[in-house]
This record gives sequence, structure tokens and C-alpha cells, in this order.
Amino acid sequence: MDIEDVERVTVVGAGEMGRGIAAVSALSGYETTLQDVDPDQLAAAEEHAAWSFDKQVEHGAATEAEADAALERFETTESLEDAVANARTNAAMNGMDNCTFVSGNLKELFSIIVKTARHP
Repeated sequence: MDIEDVERVTVVGAGEMGRGIAAVSALSGYETTLQDVDPDQLAAAEEHAAWSFDKQVEHGAATEAEADAALERFETTESLEDAVANARTNAAMNGMDNCTFVSGNLKELFSIIVKTARHP
């Protein structure tokens, strides 16, 4: 798989780093889903993305049409299950079969993850 083959990006966590990665991904042309359990973080991330895209236009690094398209590609969800489902879809679309995506209680899932992990 090459970077040119990637179509979707899923980012878990809408803090400073996550929202920045999601904004850059959307502006770079990728369908982007940003997940966080805190709706206030997601709202702040959407505001940040809109501000960032406007700044790109202001500095001549993007056109208004590109910024508008990036905003259309930028979606948020509070559901970790939705984010994991998106990550699975992303992996399948990109031919990635060397990863596993799960959500739930780590104490309950850890033994399953260890049993299914691929070891070199």
C-alpha cells in the first residue's frame, strides 16, 4: 500500500494533536472522522478546523473551494464504536490486513488481543 492509496483517515482523540491531524488530513483530501467522547472537544475541533482552513485561504495556501471541500470531508463522532468501524473500513479499503481494531473494556479485551496478536 502506498500513501496515494489512502482514502479515509480516522483519528481517535480531539485534543490539540488529534484535531490538528484531522484538519490536515481533511485539507489534504482525505475523508476524515474525528472521535472523542467529549462533545465540547469535538465542537472545539470543528471550530479549529474551520479557523485553520480560513487561515490557509488567507495565506494563499488553499482556495475557498478547497477549504469548503475540506470542511465537508471533516466529520466528528462521539461513538468509539463508530470510529473503530470507520478504521476497519479504512483498513479494508486500503488493503491493510495486518491490524486489528477493537473497542470496549481493556481488561476484558486484553486477553483476546494477546491471543490474536501476530508475533514475528
